Amino acid sequence: MSETNDGIGLRLLSLDGGGIRGLSTLLILETIMHRIKSEENLENMPHPCDYFDLIGGTSTGGIIALMLGRLRMSVKEAIDCYDNLAGKVFSEFKWAGDGKYKATLLEEVIKAIVNERTGDSEAQVLDDGALGGICNTFVCAMNAHDMNACRPVLFRTYVSPKGPSIPCTVWQAARATSAAPTFFKRVYIGPAARPEPFIDGGVGQNNPTAQVLEEAELMFPYGNIACVISIGTGKPGTIDVPEPRFFERNMVPVNVIRVMVAMATDCEETARQMEKKFKHLPKTYFRFNVEQGLQNVKLGDWNRMAEVAARTRSYMEMPEVDQRLDTAVKAIRERKGVIKTFAINSIQVPNHPIVDGSADIDISPSYIPEKPPCFFGRDQERTEIVQALLSSESVIIPGGGGMGKTTLAVAVLRDQRILGSEHFQSRIYFIDCSKITTLEGLYGQLAVDLRIPKDQRNSHLQETLLLKFRNMSPTILCLDNFETLWDVSQARSNIQTMLSRFHGIPTLRLLLTMREIHCPANVH
Repeated sequence: MSETNDGIGLRLLSLDGGGIRGLSTLLILETIMHRIKSEENLENMPHPCDYFDLIGGTSTGGIIALMLGRLRMSVKEAIDCYDNLAGKVFSEFKWAGDGKYKATLLEEVIKAIVNERTGDSEAQVLDDGALGGICNTFVCAMNAHDMNACRPVLFRTYVSPKGPSIPCTVWQAARATSAAPTFFKRVYIGPAARPEPFIDGGVGQNNPTAQVLEEAELMFPYGNIACVISIGTGKPGTIDVPEPRFFERNMVPVNVIRVMVAMATDCEETARQMEKKFKHLPKTYFRFNVEQGLQNVKLGDWNRMAEVAARTRSYMEMPEVDQRLDTAVKAIRERKGVIKTFAINSIQVPNHPIVDGSADIDISPSYIPEKPPCFFGRDQERTEIVQALLSSESVIIPGGGGMGKTTLAVAVLRDQRILGSEHFQSRIYFIDCSKITTLEGLYGQLAVDLRIPKDQRNSHLQETLLLKFRNMSPTILCLDNFETLWDVSQARSNIQTMLSRFHGIPTLRLLLTMREIHCPANVH
């Protein structure tokens, strides 16, 4: 899609991993496509590849993503292939070696599917458009040599602006994203002289929604998002990770098993983070995931697929789910751009604390507070501050306690003229200074927010921060409740010097809120 069409938004699809429970994903998506067919009076069932601009998947969700995106299947065709794959692959156990199931059998089934669709079982994952156009699709895997990075490797059907992806076939991408430790042995991909080992992307990204948003910004940096559809494979119950067999105990590292245990909660934690991120865009993000009944269905229980289907249909018949499906279908069809890709990625949510010894408080990454639900009577002030920031000026919002200084600052930062601006993109930082009483504390917080490596957080940190800001494109730094640092500190002259140096950076805009009448100089 062209991102020059400001009114048209991207439709994004994210598919969780979950073994044979992936059937639930397909049945939910089948209902969505059926309702689109009905609403648009189509003669034939529409294909997801024609209604989504980007599809991302992990594990079996990755296999489904390849079927729908790279191989351009209808949902019914994907269900038929999935039934066949699950029945053949999960019905036969291995008695020795790495993995509970035969990876060679999985490869054979996937190659047969690829050959039937493309005429070439070794077709490349990079799409040449031979099947009728390119649907941007990626699957997540993890490099077994770099597990500590916790960043997935993406196998894409499209060319990434970041550089070439690892060349591979469709079946190799499917194997990489589904090579769950203790289930299938890892797959080696790359040049014959130095192939790299890959395992299931679910080990680090079982719910790939965040990765889908990152890729959307990468591919369409100034595009608009219309909707995000995230489909799970059922709420987790008791974690389903079989004990490594005798032959596997020296093959599957303990840390991999521990990470697999975290996969069950990873999906729901990511979903909660997305709910917070899209809190004020209620008709944009849609999460569908069977609430009850699939907790005890194991990843390889292929003989319980009828039960998965029954539980999924019962879930979709729930009134609130039925209504949400209708709303999602409307968002998909209307394609109304709601928020810029870079703007949604700039909305941060609280993360786990990062403690840094350079500050006098425990430090967690900062985030812009949520916009107040009601904001009346200060539109002129907000507009003036927005225009000042866009005009390369810095601003102080002074006033007594309870005057709404923070509320006004947040309204400014979340104003679409700022948040949706191509000028600042995601470079907006909000720091609550109410508990910061020293310059070192402020520097420590800035170091965390700017991701300064810990080995650089030393006596030269101020110069490191200044250099970082100088090398950045236009940026807003909001220091809320600045009076705490300004009043408590005995080194006001040093703080004034720091502000003057920050103010002297052409691309940096300062936004301060404080009670003090005698405000710092050089900030207007």
